[in-house]
Amino acid sequence: MIKSFIETILYPSRDERLSRLKFIIYTLISWITLITLNDINLMLSFVLVIANTYININIGAKRIRDTGCKAIYFVLISLSLTLFSIVHAVIEGVSCDSLSVQLNVAWILFTTIMLSAIPSAKMSLSAH
Repeated sequence: MIKSFIETILYPSRDERLSRLKFIIYTLISWITLITLNDINLMLSFVLVIANTYININIGAKRIRDTGCKAIYFVLISLSLTLFSIVHAVIEGVSCDSLSVQLNVAWILFTTIMLSAIPSAKMSLSAH
């Protein structure tokens, strides 16, 4: 059970899919861990943010595949936005009202809500 959980959230796959319920559970676990342990020290916060970003992109790609779409577009947009946010944060500094932080948070919230709401391709095919 734990091995399957770790493999699902950490190992990328070209054909693995993720149901809505698992996506929501994994997203909540990832964010709860990040928020809970974030204030321990700066290095741990940095590692947790990188891990959380990786996990969100990985499980998001698996969830997108489950809806019947290609995951590569989601991965490319997410990575591009993350890199833009990092570069912008380095140039302008990190603060809650900076464009990079707001854009990154908005993307994560938007994709999480959308991926939680969109049904699986199997469910939408069986409805017709």
